[in-house]
Amino acid sequence: MPDTGESRAAPALALMSGSLRAASLNTSVLRAAARIITDATSGQVRVITVDIGGMPHFNADLDAGALPAVNRFLASLAQADGLLIATPEYNGYPSGALKNALDWATRDAADGPLSGLPTSTVSASPGERGGSFAQRHLREMLRRCGAVVVGDPVAISRASAAVSADGEFTDPGTCARIADAAMTLLTVCLDRRQAVPR
Repeated sequence: MPDTGESRAAPALALMSGSLRAASLNTSVLRAAARIITDATSGQVRVITVDIGGMPHFNADLDAGALPAVNRFLASLAQADGLLIATPEYNGYPSGALKNALDWATRDAADGPLSGLPTSTVSASPGERGGSFAQRHLREMLRRCGAVVVGDPVAISRASAAVSADGEFTDPGTCARIADAAMTLLTVCLDRRQAVPR
């Protein structure tokens, strides 16, 4: 997923996977979303990959300014007009790594990078529910974090069968569902930029 580092004047969507696995289905979902956004906008919308790995467990005693991984994470969110999160489901909930990231993002909840940020969710799972339980909890967490949750949740069930041997989603039906989530979010973000620049 490209991060061009261009001027903040260009619209930007941040993509965040709740999985740390290299072969994660949810990271594959976001790669598909990045392609869809780039193709649909002829590259006029920046795609920012948000890395949640490497951050310590949230601890209010730690100085966030002295933690490079936390600083990079917060800076990525601060550049974004919108956020698309793909979450795995572990025991019916989002991953601990994703919850930890949200805790770091809301250390200063009143003016943190999630406050008022349009955010959409997707999930992918080898199972029949497609991670829908995790998404339900994630969307509630996001609202509590001050994010503006937009669009309907998209849960991709039996995702292992829809991904190619090289780990990419190419199935037209699955890609159409990913596109719906990504483009709904993008439309909200562009409308908000025209009304009140972020």
